[in-house]
Amino acid sequence: MCDFFVTPMKQPSVHIVPVGFEYDRIVAPMLEYPVDELVLLRSKNEEYPGEHSLEDHFLDKLKQLPVKIRSVDVDIYDFEGMFSTVSALLKEELSSGKRVLVNLSAAPRLELVAIVMAASMCRHLGQVRLLYVKPQEYRQGRMVDALLEAAGKPSQDSLDRAKALVDEFLQKGM
Repeated sequence: MCDFFVTPMKQPSVHIVPVGFEYDRIVAPMLEYPVDELVLLRSKNEEYPGEHSLEDHFLDKLKQLPVKIRSVDVDIYDFEGMFSTVSALLKEELSSGKRVLVNLSAAPRLELVAIVMAASMCRHLGQVRLLYVKPQEYRQGRMVDALLEAAGKPSQDSLDRAKALVDEFLQKGM
């Protein structure tokens, strides 16, 4: 007599992630919720000098992960456009039987609202889960303190501290 061990097939899944300045917040959920594909929502706008080059740096790191990666450009100031884009993405992924995890961690406010609304309107189509990852540290406060110190009493030490924080931001994001 033969016993067959049937293991259930893993449901294909995808992460949809707005790209921001926080690489660790993009990767962290993938460790807990492994996926087959990563869809990155990238801003068409370059609000800050070098923003796209920092995103490109993160994308190069993400390409080391064993998942398919694709990017979708969005205008983070066009609510209707973002809502339509995210709704279409969700419908596409859910209709193909995938589980969709949406990482809201780095989304700007308007994008966040558009994503949450689109996800709630598409829940009937399949499994959609919203995720938020708290950062290990909010670096903005340290950056502001260092810049204020350098501006108030510019010593070599305060300038070095501010430069080190800027370098850290350019390498790791927020």
